[in-house]
Amino acid sequence: MTNNLDLFKHEELQPKELKDLINIWFEKFAFEGTYLHCIPFLEEVQKLGYTFDYGNDYVPHSLRPFTDEANIEINKEIKLNEIISNEDIIPNLFQYIDLLPNPLSEILMQWSDKIKHESLNLAECNTLQQETNEIGYTFHYGVDAVPYHLRVMTDDEFVAYSNKTKIEKSILNKIITSFNNHNTSEAVHMIDNMINYNKIPLSNKGKSFILNSALTNSNKAFLISKFTNDKPLDILNEIENKPSKLQSNKEQSNNNNNLR
Repeated sequence: MTNNLDLFKHEELQPKELKDLINIWFEKFAFEGTYLHCIPFLEEVQKLGYTFDYGNDYVPHSLRPFTDEANIEINKEIKLNEIISNEDIIPNLFQYIDLLPNPLSEILMQWSDKIKHESLNLAECNTLQQETNEIGYTFHYGVDAVPYHLRVMTDDEFVAYSNKTKIEKSILNKIITSFNNHNTSEAVHMIDNMINYNKIPLSNKGKSFILNSALTNSNKAFLISKFTNDKPLDILNEIENKPSKLQSNKEQSNNNNNLR
């Protein structure tokens, strides 16, 4: 089905990881596309399971699957796009689990037990939604924290999400700088504005951004606690892979039960 398909001409079929890579390299080609650009671009594309051709004009063409896995992925994208285009209303992708792209399938697989048994809480539902948003998908959920109507994000939704992510990173940079300058009250004030004024809760990427900063572990735990209302000590234990007091008590109780 994909033998004569040039994925450069079918952006809607490109997996997100491939699409992001193409966008990066096409910016370089727009300014000075050369033979030296084609070689590393091709190498990176082939790492994702795809390949393309190019001629003396150094213009890449005929992008196609290079491995069986990539071929299967593209065929799923084709079938899913046919379903989406033939439906009068936006289809619920939860009904087409077998056709979902691998990155989305992997996310849903991690949460599959809780989704199946409808045992997600609101915080977990929000985390799951953030994970799907990052690869261009979204869903709805209510106060019962049951996900429904999984779908592709519209261009406007994805742009809004990307802008929100950029704003979050910018504010977190300022918060970390204030904290490094020992201006704790200013940092806490910016956190309050970020949550209550900008309506931006701490995302998974935001939490990772703090965790990968140069702050001490105790300061990282303090900042994250201001977003989550968790105890700084519990977050610090999580960062340092230490059991929390609650976990320690539970383990001690289990050990006592085993001795009986």
